Amino acid sequence: MNGADFFLVMNFLIGLSFSVVFVIVSTRSRSRIAARWIAAAYAVASFATISELLVAHTDWVKLFAVTAFATVLAGLLLIRVGIGRLYGVPVSPGLLISFFCVSIGLD
Repeated sequence: MNGADFFLVMNFLIGLSFSVVFVIVSTRSRSRIAARWIAAAYAVASFATISELLVAHTDWVKLFAVTAFATVLAGLLLIRVGIGRLYGVPVSPGLLISFFCVSIGLD
């Protein structure tokens, strides 16, 4: 394992650690649903590092590059849902899904 691989694995573990922290926060928080959305966001986005690792070690570079982008974007959209739940700002699922699909298509 070279240095870059080590840091990608560490980044993955840190992302999962944030996810676990938000799950724990959700057990004691008044805004449990928001914390769970944010935990899901960190869990999903952390898989971008695994995709980036696979870009370097497989022949399917384009597939894993798009997967890395998709997981980060999905994580950001899930954080949007969580923050919206926290502050009572409604979200349009159709708009988020459309934005996600168009972004992946453009990538």
